[in-house]
Amino acid sequence: SDTVYLFLYDGTPMTFTHEDEAVMFEAFEEIIFDGDHHYEQVARDLNNALNVLRIGGLCLVDDYQWGEATHNPVRRAVNEFYNNNLKRIIRINLDSDVQFAFMRTE
Repeated sequence: SDTVYLFLYDGTPMTFTHEDEAVMFEAFEEIIFDGDHHYEQVARDLNNALNVLRIGGLCLVDDYQWGEATHNPVRRAVNEFYNNNLKRIIRINLDSDVQFAFMRTE
């Protein structure tokens, strides 16, 4: 994966380039995705993020509005993830039309 993971772990910024490196920590405060636009990788990234994001933690996904809406694999993966996790996350409204953000609630 070419995805870059940026996390805040107890206030300390950290950067990872592979999800295997990221899962050795628990309860991240913030996760920011800006990388791979392939549906399968975005879906995997989001599920991995939810597993290591602490309750009350925030996740930001860049390029939600990337390209054409009907052919945007990032948007498709995010929308499916959001709909499948309505009991565990809430969407955070941003002023940006490019990004999607959510907070883990349980």
